[in-house]
Parts: sequence; C-alpha cells; structure tokens
Amino acid sequence: MTAVLEDLLNSVLDCTVDAVLMTDDDGVIVYVNSSLMRLFGYIDDADSPVGMSIGVLLPDADEMDVEGRRLDGSMFAVDVEVRVLPDAPFVVATVRDMTAQRQAVVDNAIDRIDLANATLRIDQLQKSLDFVIQRLFALGTSILASASNEMELTYRMDTAVQAVDDIINGIQRDRRTRGADLIPTRDLGPW
Repeated sequence: MTAVLEDLLNSVLDCTVDAVLMTDDDGVIVYVNSSLMRLFGYIDDADSPVGMSIGVLLPDADEMDVEGRRLDGSMFAVDVEVRVLPDAPFVVATVRDMTAQRQAVVDNAIDRIDLANATLRIDQLQKSLDFVIQRLFALGTSILASASNEMELTYRMDTAVQAVDDIINGIQRDRRTRGADLIPTRDLGPW
C-alpha cells in the first residue's frame, strides 16, 4: 500500500465514531484509530497499545459479556464486532462502549422489581383497608344497637375513636421501629 493511500485510510478510520483496531495472527495489535485511543484512555501515540497483546485491552474477549480495560486499569462494558480479513493475516475489530446500554437494562430490571413490590404493597394495603372498613362498620352497628341513650352513644363512639387512634399510633410506632415493609431498591423521590 502506498504511503498516500495508507494516510488516507488512517484519516478515514480516525473519522469513525467506533473504535477500530487490527491485530495480526498472534493477537498483537498492529493498528488502532483515534476513537479507540480515546475510549481506552490513551492520550497520545507514545501510550498507544500498538505492539501489545489484544488481551491488554480485552482481557476476556471470549466471554459473553465482554469488558474492556482502560489504560488506568478500570473495566467497562463493550461490544466487539470481529472480522477476519480475507487473504490477509489480520483481524479487524470494532469496539463500542456499552456501559450506558447495560446500565439501562439494569435500571429497567430494578424498575420492574420496584413496580412488582409496589403492586404487592398496594394489594396488601387494599386488603387491610377492606378489613378495617368491615370492622368499623361492625363496631358502629354494635355501638348504635347497644346504646340506650345519646350520652351513652357519645361515650361509646369516643371510646371507639380512641381505640382506633391507639391502633393507628401503634402501627406507626411499629413501622418506625421496624422500618417499612417495602424497601425500594433506590430512591423513588416523592413517592
């Protein structure tokens, strides 16, 4: 390949958004574009991974969830597309940072768990509310039926209201002591 054509090819590859690298048959990196340099934290050509083993950048390239290793040693999720060049002893790979996409999958799973927990809690509260309403109705009916005069009715109603307040206060004390039954997996803001 002529020097002009090689410079043109390098310029084209440096304009791509995807990180591109090329290795030889032994897995030694022979070319990287500027997007790959930025993605993996290499500042200049002196730090370039050219001449290193592909395992330096992609230590677990044969795993399903591939991670890349930056120059500083930090790991991040990547997607790697590999193409073997026909009639040439080289392999070309494009590498994309998948951190945001994988985080979105995790966030979606957390949201689904939170929704399932909230639905369960709503069902529990609905059952509790139904029970309380039934009990209050029964209590009111009992008080009304057994009161012989208005003063006795007022006394029994005040006593019943105080008993309900005591139950509510006991539940609130218990929740403060034990914490809520439903603990969200992350802060839900005003919910």
